[in-house]
Amino acid sequence: MNPEGRTADEIVANGKLDASSWHFFQAISWLDFAKRTQRATALHYAAFHLRYGIEYLLFELLVLASRGLEEEEYRKCLGNPHAMKKALRSSKFDYDKLAEFSRILLSLDPRAPKLCFWKLGDLFRYWGIASEFLHFVGA
Repeated sequence: MNPEGRTADEIVANGKLDASSWHFFQAISWLDFAKRTQRATALHYAAFHLRYGIEYLLFELLVLASRGLEEEEYRKCLGNPHAMKKALRSSKFDYDKLAEFSRILLSLDPRAPKLCFWKLGDLFRYWGIASEFLHFVGA
């Protein structure tokens, strides 16, 4: 399905999936809708889905990078971007090392799927930018 050219009703009617990719798809759809219709409210919806998609992606990365995510560790990360960043960079999870290892391993097989390895700093920066569209911060 193409995220471009959709109406607001089509965007809203898109069945919810619990995955970061679904939220990113919705964000792109709302951005396209905002550009085509000049409706600023759609930017708010796009920012919501972008931020939620990033949060979900961070959770997915935490689960994938862990060797058995404990509920206590997960609860520390809820609503706390600093704790999430710290957990992903900890020696137990170390997402950056796992991503580098996976990148090297996949480079050995030309038939391997193309994967995207996110830079954690960029994800948290984008999360902050999206958050600015959701909260009144002055001016």
